[in-house]
Amino acid sequence: MCEVCENVGYSGWSTSVLDTTSDPHPSSQRFHYILKELGKLHDKKQKDYGTDADPFNNIRASAKEWGIPAWVGAMLRATDKVRRLQKFADAGELANESVIDAFDDLAVYAVIARVMYEEAEAQPICNDCGQELPKPGDTHLCG
Repeated sequence: MCEVCENVGYSGWSTSVLDTTSDPHPSSQRFHYILKELGKLHDKKQKDYGTDADPFNNIRASAKEWGIPAWVGAMLRATDKVRRLQKFADAGELANESVIDAFDDLAVYAVIARVMYEEAEAQPICNDCGQELPKPGDTHLCG
């Protein structure tokens, strides 16, 4: 049984991958620090864009209105961030958003797309034990 499932049980998607890193290399440490910061960014922004019942409500609603899968809707938003970064690469400046903000938003949209894809198209896998997971809201205990 994995540590997360053993200590707290399972009532959603695993996030233990963000908790520790065994790689002492400074670049890997920075990578994991940024992942934690991206989680905080998501939590902050979902208060403006999501609902208490669904942090991805805005993306799901837009995708439904356009008749596309929600994960595709998230990737369309990510593509906007890629375009912004391409403009920066060409012009060397951005008028309304920092390059770091664009990278952060791109990364968060990619993770949102993965979550939505797993929910809609694939059987999600526990990041800790490798077992197939039920849909969010169901319970899962590793082992």
